[in-house]
Amino acid sequence: MSRPTTPTDFRAHEPKTHYQTPNKAALKSASEFCERNGIKHSKTALFREYGFSNSAGYRALKSTTTRSFTHPPYKKETRGVKNKITEEQIAIISEIIEERGGEGRELTWEQLAMAAGVDACRKTIKAALGNLQYGKYIACERKHISNSTAENRCNYARNMLEKYPEPKDWYRVRWSNEMHFGWEGPRGRHYIIRKPGERIRPDCI
Repeated sequence: MSRPTTPTDFRAHEPKTHYQTPNKAALKSASEFCERNGIKHSKTALFREYGFSNSAGYRALKSTTTRSFTHPPYKKETRGVKNKITEEQIAIISEIIEERGGEGRELTWEQLAMAAGVDACRKTIKAALGNLQYGKYIACERKHISNSTAENRCNYARNMLEKYPEPKDWYRVRWSNEMHFGWEGPRGRHYIIRKPGERIRPDCI
């Protein structure tokens, strides 16, 4: 006995059409653009243009989830982690660095935050200024002296030679190729805050 055949006009249950997120985003953006600029438009025509049925088109327009439409530039960004420091605060810190000269560039990240009145940790200040290409660099040493300083040093050397002409006069002098004078002053490498290419700026030396 043969099995009964399925009628040709019988259609199995078809699932609802799934509209991709980019299609929903394009439809919603087009509708918002027309409404924002006062352009008369037909929603049915928009649905037909982007391949939506009327019911699916209205569902897409009413959707409020962030996955259903793109993030237009005229809307405030609400996604991701909020910034711990505002752009205005970053501008104040940058102004301290640029206007205070060497004094401002010698400050630590923590001291910069205190000077600007910003309640943020060292890593936050460093990361925020890093976006502006600021970083900690070894200060360029002063390799040259002015003509007047060079002349004064030569005159001092001549006077000392006239005062102590004999080699034995210099036996009590201890000579060294490295020397540091200071009272709790900085020693070793000196770091400043600057941008790439600012190594020989006057306030970075």
